[in-house]
Amino acid sequence: TLSHGIFTFDPLKNTFEPVYSNKELERLACMDWLMDFLLEPNGDIWVATQEELCKWEQASRSFRSYPLPGKKDSNVAHGDNNNVVSLLRDRRNRLWVGTYGGLNLYHPETDTFSFFPLNHQIVLVYEDEQEVLGVGTAGGLYIFNRKGQTFEVVKEASAKGLAVTAIEKDPNGYLWFATSYDLRRLDPASEALSVFNEKDGLGAPIFWTSLLDRKGRLYFGGIN
Repeated sequence: TLSHGIFTFDPLKNTFEPVYSNKELERLACMDWLMDFLLEPNGDIWVATQEELCKWEQASRSFRSYPLPGKKDSNVAHGDNNNVVSLLRDRRNRLWVGTYGGLNLYHPETDTFSFFPLNHQIVLVYEDEQEVLGVGTAGGLYIFNRKGQTFEVVKEASAKGLAVTAIEKDPNGYLWFATSYDLRRLDPASEALSVFNEKDGLGAPIFWTSLLDRKGRLYFGGIN
């Protein structure tokens, strides 16, 4: 939630239970504007907020703050790297953190982060089954070149003011992405682009979330 922490669903009781008690919640600094979270096997939880990246450590029942490099500065093009919006554990078991300033990679052996700045605010971090890492931003879709550690723009999904808010790849290999104006489908082989909007039966022009189910069906959730 935005200000009351994380809840788990108990299917036996059919109720939601808070991860933290009310007394613990009163002294937590990492609970304002929660944007994303990631659960670890040991019960720890990475938490993305608009102020910082935190980790709830289940053993000590306390939060640990992780200040990220590249904080907002008037002399740099990127935004605030501690305004965290998206978390991803990739297929190589690496943690990626998307922020208003760029992309961050966690190094557990040193408990530090590498920072890759981008001059567009990241909205989400995405990885497909071929380990292609993409980021949806306020300025379109970018692919992160792991070898060169650079961002490559996807021209068919990028334009001024075109925010990419959700990304999915269907069983046929088509790349679907929701934008601030419409829903688009890209054929990576031919680079053919199809654009869908309310004229095609969509209930909302703006989508914020997506899901590919086990039957290969795509779902997009919008504001309407």
